[in-house]
Amino acid sequence: MAPRLKPLREQTIVITGGSSGNGLATAEAAVRRGAAVVLAARNAEALEQIRARLAAEGGRVAVCATDVAGEEDVARVARTATEAFGGFDSWVNCAAAATYGRVEQIPLDDHRRVFEVNYFGLLKGSLVALDHLRERGGAIVNVGSVLSDRAMILQGPYSASKHAVQAVTDALRMEIEREGLPVSVTLVKPGSVATPYPEHARNYMDAPPRLPPFLYDPALVADAILHACEVPRRQLWVGGSGWLISLAGRAAPRLTDLAMERVGVDAQQKPGDPGEPERRDNLYAPRSDGAVHGAQDVYVRRTSLLLEAQKSPLRLPFAAAAAGLEIAAGIAERLAGRGDREPHRPAGGIADLFIPALRRLEEEGDPGPVVALFAEGAEISNPIVRHEAGGPEAAERFWRSYRGSFAEIRSEFRGIVEQDGVTMLEWVSEGRSAKGNPFRYGGVSVIEHEGGAIRAFRSYFDTVQVEP
Repeated sequence: MAPRLKPLREQTIVITGGSSGNGLATAEAAVRRGAAVVLAARNAEALEQIRARLAAEGGRVAVCATDVAGEEDVARVARTATEAFGGFDSWVNCAAAATYGRVEQIPLDDHRRVFEVNYFGLLKGSLVALDHLRERGGAIVNVGSVLSDRAMILQGPYSASKHAVQAVTDALRMEIEREGLPVSVTLVKPGSVATPYPEHARNYMDAPPRLPPFLYDPALVADAILHACEVPRRQLWVGGSGWLISLAGRAAPRLTDLAMERVGVDAQQKPGDPGEPERRDNLYAPRSDGAVHGAQDVYVRRTSLLLEAQKSPLRLPFAAAAAGLEIAAGIAERLAGRGDREPHRPAGGIADLFIPALRRLEEEGDPGPVVALFAEGAEISNPIVRHEAGGPEAAERFWRSYRGSFAEIRSEFRGIVEQDGVTMLEWVSEGRSAKGNPFRYGGVSVIEHEGGAIRAFRSYFDTVQVEP
């Protein structure tokens, strides 16, 4: 039996973790689109303030102060929805807890608490929702993370809990489908989102925490969640950078480890005194809530081509290209202010062969040296060339087309990591197009190689001009 999902304006939606961040962003968006919402969180005062504000805007809102880690609290949320609106049509598990620090630093009680909220709270919510929706039909939407696929250094407990969330969500979906119930189960997997996550997480690092780039607006997560409330989807990624991190982790796990070891610590720390952990977080008790966005003052992306591609089956084949466009644009933005960074470039690697050959192509128009690096049957792809195999012959077509697209071009390599036959290059290219227009854009290239010969070359880049 296919899931029975109503139009959003006819729905009542339960949202745990609804007092801040992604949960609050989802509530605000749902109300604007005509849905009734039931918000659950621990901070009763913040919930009441949110209820009053949304009600003043014409929203239909009920609230339930609850800790999803409690044995009976989740059932009370369902009763609140029934008493206020006669039931619910979608249940969104968005409540979360987090820590920063090395795995060995974090007390076992904190590990358990993260799992009690992120895994067991979500599991209890899913089971309560399933019991209610078994005959009625509806949607269960679980908020996972890019860290459901790929662990992040200094976020061990959170990463582990989100791996568990993905596993139980997939298992529940299969069981529901086999039983033929009219219920959809979706896992939403955001990357870095500009919520108060760092302010709410317990911190054991020697510096205050921050979110690593690239940051996305919580409104995009809300958009994905509400789409899943109306349209059955197995999973939805929010942010191309997270999707590519997951892809890199599967394709080249050791290389991804090294990249995270190299940049992951600094990317999650900012200068300053971290303060006393128990005075700064909401791991065991609520703190000030009511904010969608966090305090981190950085550029926030308000669009996700990858999300749009996933929302339409006709666009889905272009999801990889969309993810590449997003991360390339973000890389260009990030690299613009750090041109003095020294690349990590092991001597004698494929980069020492590829970069001089590319220089010759860009400066002299000679594709010979770079083409000579490609093995028979080598594969080439980028957001424009979806997939081409054929070794040196295909490589020559590819690189002649590349050089012919520009009157002038020069690429600068800002980050180079090589390990176990895989090389990852971060770069920014600038010059003049064939029409004489100046351009600047950035991207990432992944090269698989053996014995000095390239077996596969994949680039992800922004085809839109980043800087004039």
